[in-house]
Amino acid sequence: MSGEHAGTPVEERIRLRARETPDAPALVDEDRRLTYAQLDALTDALAARMRGLGVGPERVVAAFVHRKLEAAVTLVAVLKAGGVYLPLEAGAPVERKALMLADSDAALLVVGSGVDADGLDTRKLHWEKPEDVHPAAPPEPNGARPGNAAYVLYTSGTTGRPKGVVIARDLLAEQLRAITAGFGLLREDRILQFSPMHVDTAIEQALSALTLGATLVISDETLSVAGMLEFLERHRVTVAHLATGYWHAIANSLEWRDWPGLPLRHMIVGGDRMSVKSAELWQRKAGIPLTNAYGPTETVITPTISPVTAIDEELGAPLGAPIGDRTAYILDEDFRECGEGIAGELHLGGGLLARGYLGRRGLTARSFVADPFSDVPGARLYRTGDIVRRMPGGELYFIGRKDGQLKVRGHRVELGEIDAVLAAHPAVREVAVVAREDSPGSQRLVAYTVLRQDTVTPAELRAHAASRLPAHMVPTVFRFLDALPLTSNSKVDRRALRGEAFRPADTRRKGSPV
Repeated sequence: MSGEHAGTPVEERIRLRARETPDAPALVDEDRRLTYAQLDALTDALAARMRGLGVGPERVVAAFVHRKLEAAVTLVAVLKAGGVYLPLEAGAPVERKALMLADSDAALLVVGSGVDADGLDTRKLHWEKPEDVHPAAPPEPNGARPGNAAYVLYTSGTTGRPKGVVIARDLLAEQLRAITAGFGLLREDRILQFSPMHVDTAIEQALSALTLGATLVISDETLSVAGMLEFLERHRVTVAHLATGYWHAIANSLEWRDWPGLPLRHMIVGGDRMSVKSAELWQRKAGIPLTNAYGPTETVITPTISPVTAIDEELGAPLGAPIGDRTAYILDEDFRECGEGIAGELHLGGGLLARGYLGRRGLTARSFVADPFSDVPGARLYRTGDIVRRMPGGELYFIGRKDGQLKVRGHRVELGEIDAVLAAHPAVREVAVVAREDSPGSQRLVAYTVLRQDTVTPAELRAHAASRLPAHMVPTVFRFLDALPLTSNSKVDRRALRGEAFRPADTRRKGSPV
């Protein structure tokens, strides 16, 4: 594409698309449509205002918006201003949002239309309707260098404190080029924006479309299966990237057969283990190419992808091969490579790794370790905590987690963070939260709790958790026990809890399991 080279920043690539195809649709949702020319003018104006409020390299701009179109515009504007984008989960408690703003030392908070930002003391920039924004000259060079931060995303932490993952601008640009090629995206595509804007796949979905010159079609992630299929047909979506659990519901529904006119040419699924049954149903009935995507936030969104052609009945869908400048090693506890078929922890290396955790050097050093297999000075490996095995064909297969982390509805959750929040309640003596999968792809969080006093109810504990944690981290079930089951080395036996292989407390007691 004209005027573009490997080092062209993300925001400049979007500006080039506006010059090439100014009247092409860039962003579309249920009631709004922005062309590339309109997107360019609007983000220039917002970036100029941000620069006037002190935004520049390494200065964080938080976005508290409900509308995804506003979030996508804010993301591009922050990059143009040279700042660091921080999306806040709209439904998260005020206390959690305030913690992220303080921890990131955010310079500015963009407040979306119809959003109540009371209780958040950061300097605010309120969203304006596109028609209310006056044209502005393109902002002066923003001073951002390739290694400056592009965005910071907060993920669940074991200590009860979320941790901010920092991704550099040049790595974001390289990942977008790699994923565009890996997914086979085209300028003619209409790409679905399904993920909520506070997760990294949303950034990938939005920017892969906009840097290519494609159309980003923005949907509500609460759509039913029938509603989604109708949306895909009405908006002529050609590429969709869905959370695994949501896709399971579509794959296991017969409703899609009522929509023979779907223009969809590629379905991408990620965020959790793919069900063998769902994959087989999709292949047999939908006949649309399917890709399994995998990746921790620390490895710049999506490090591995795999076209799903054959499904192993025992191992499920493979994680695929690394894309872009990445390496993958399966290592044992002594940091030795595991042979074919031997399970070990997946370590990802190469150039596409996060800078680390914001303000947490110790945690960064423990998670990002020296790469003994590389000749590049300073090369690192990220310890994913995922146990995988490599089979004779070279495919990587997910086995399970090494620690207490899991995915719930596509969100990464550290069970230790939920434990810590519940343990802070004065009525709680001990607590252990586990995930129970009662049906394929559908997990619920269960909090097994030993109380100091019997005066608290499950509803009160749930409210306590909801005031400090986002909705996807609040347990749906509370079970009260006289004591937590222990392993032979006196650790909480979470396997027994998942199987409930123990005798619970007297359920006649007030606050019985709910």
